[in-house]
Amino acid sequence: VVVIGGGGGTSVLAADDLDAAGLVLPALLPETQEALAKVTHEAGTSVRNPVDSSALWDEKAFETTLSACASASNVDVLLFHTSFGSGSPVRRGRATHGRNQRQVEGFRRMQEETGKPVVVVIRTPTSAGGFTQSLEFQEMCWREGIATYPSIARAAQALARRWIAAGQGC
Repeated sequence: VVVIGGGGGTSVLAADDLDAAGLVLPALLPETQEALAKVTHEAGTSVRNPVDSSALWDEKAFETTLSACASASNVDVLLFHTSFGSGSPVRRGRATHGRNQRQVEGFRRMQEETGKPVVVVIRTPTSAGGFTQSLEFQEMCWREGIATYPSIARAAQALARRWIAAGQGC
């Protein structure tokens, strides 16, 4: 499993939750890290696994990140985590409905092109507006066939049941 998100602390905790479920976060291959480094330059970010990048707010960088991770030969599943409602959407450069829809379409495309599932974790919103955005994003994901979970631990448990129980590893 490769973990992709914009919150370093959450990403580190994700690694713990996935490990506790019996799943593996492989070290990303050098060529994958090189591709990610082209769009992730900020101090405090990571192009390892978990991938922690503020570049995810840029649509081109988002696509590059998904593509690099999905094409990695040692990755079976992409787990993207996000949340809504913190900070000013305008100040942080976050777009609204249209940007979210393009992200979800990108998840669907990656699944179709690579055959690798994309799992989305929508963490607990931090405001009433964030709650509305979370529900809207979840609905977009469902319409495109993208699995969503309210926590990384729940996603990890579901992935473990799917791959480990089926004897496929992960």
